[in-house]
Amino acid sequence: IYNAPALLDYLIVCAQVAQGGLRDKPGKGRDYYHTCYALSGLAVAASASELPGVPEGWVNGVRLINPIFNVVNDKVEAALEH
Repeated sequence: IYNAPALLDYLIVCAQVAQGGLRDKPGKGRDYYHTCYALSGLAVAASASELPGVPEGWVNGVRLINPIFNVVNDKVEAALEH
C-alpha cells in the first residue's frame, strides 16, 4: 500500500538530479540502482492514474511494469507463456 500522488511528488521534486539520473534522497548522489528503482516506482505510481491527485495522461507516457518482477508487463506475459 502506498500513496501514488505522494510518490510521484517525491520522485519529481526530491529524487531527480539536474545532471540526469535519480537518487535515493536529497543530499545523496545519483546511481544506476536508484535510477532503476525510482523509474519503477514512477511506473507503478503512474498506473494508479485513476486515483485523485495523479495527473491524467501519466499512463500514456510511462510503460506499465509488473511490480513483482520489475519488468514491463508484455515481457512478463511472454516469459510466462514460454
